[in-house]
Amino acid sequence: MIKNAMNQANANEWNGRLHISNNNVDAERLLASLQKRVVVDMDKQACAEALAGLSAYYKVKFGHALLQSMIDGRRSR
Repeated sequence: MIKNAMNQANANEWNGRLHISNNNVDAERLLASLQKRVVVDMDKQACAEALAGLSAYYKVKFGHALLQSMIDGRRSR
């Protein structure tokens, strides 16, 4: 989750050239960027983790979209 947020921040806000100096301005900029990308909806986070776990465990052959629709269907009940 953090690694993904860092990669997105690097690509979108630093144009692939992330450099953090040891100062408050850079630290605040990084923190603000990561806060926009970290999921705070625990249901959504739990579903994302379940999907990742199922995909890894079963080496899913029938596609990510079907698993995502199964998880979304369970959440709407």
